Amino acid sequence: MSRLAATILDEGTLRFAFDPAWRAVKWDDTATYRRGMGTLAGSKGTDFVGLHPDYGLLLLEVKDFRGHRIENRQRLLSGELAIEVACKARDTIAALVGAARHEKPEASLGDRLCQKTLPVKVVLWIESDEAVRDPRAWQQQLGVLSEHLEGKLKWLKVHCLAVSRRQFSDQIPDLIVTGLSSPALVEGGG
Repeated sequence: MSRLAATILDEGTLRFAFDPAWRAVKWDDTATYRRGMGTLAGSKGTDFVGLHPDYGLLLLEVKDFRGHRIENRQRLLSGELAIEVACKARDTIAALVGAARHEKPEASLGDRLCQKTLPVKVVLWIESDEAVRDPRAWQQQLGVLSEHLEGKLKWLKVHCLAVSRRQFSDQIPDLIVTGLSSPALVEGGG
């Protein structure tokens, strides 16, 4: 991480520290979300939106199923979670394009989104007790989630990834994720 101040964004019990190379926002805290897509019933957005000069545009959805494995098991296995995240990514992309058309603060993200060369990545950050209980099975589950999500968003030509702190291994550069009450388990690239 750079010596400059990181952008710190919390979601639930997780803290995401984006290096200054990132321009990252908690999407539903932005006026663009609240006064735009947030006014349309049924619309939902990803938790974070970020832009990195090397990584591209990041749409990041965070789920923490720790302590709730049983009630979320069917969502994971049925593909319901992949559909939910795909819909949030779709709505967020539409809102970013709308922001560009209305010259809102996130307009440059929407402008960049329309460039064919900008890589767009949809990441499902998911924590589960399964990651500790059976790491190998959890790694396989993350792979299946990534494939389901990629299949749902194939039409958008985005890259999709499902990760957790224990299975992170530098897949998103210049990002450190920690628990709010525990030390960092993983540091992302650099």
